[in-house]
Amino acid sequence: GSAAEAAAADAAGLAYTHIPVESRNITHHDTRRFQEAVDASPGPFVAHCRSGARFCFLWIMIGDLEGKRDDEILALASEIDLDPKAVAARLEARRNALEGRT
Repeated sequence: GSAAEAAAADAAGLAYTHIPVESRNITHHDTRRFQEAVDASPGPFVAHCRSGARFCFLWIMIGDLEGKRDDEILALASEIDLDPKAVAARLEARRNALEGRT
């Protein structure tokens, strides 16, 4: 679990940040926390989850936070083998949530 991962990271002299997210419900707050952790990293970092999907979607959502155009975000999604339709749906859902639409 995350406590064992934190202990192993500490023993190896690495920083550890636990950001639990639900794959079907990645929030703006989750994305911000992930972006802050990435930005705070002084160098390369490791991010993981069981399948890698949550990490990939968080990475894509950072692109949205940074103001990348949809075509740029969808191109990145394709490069990392994410379904562009699923990414577009997540972007739309995220934007609707931010605007208070459901």
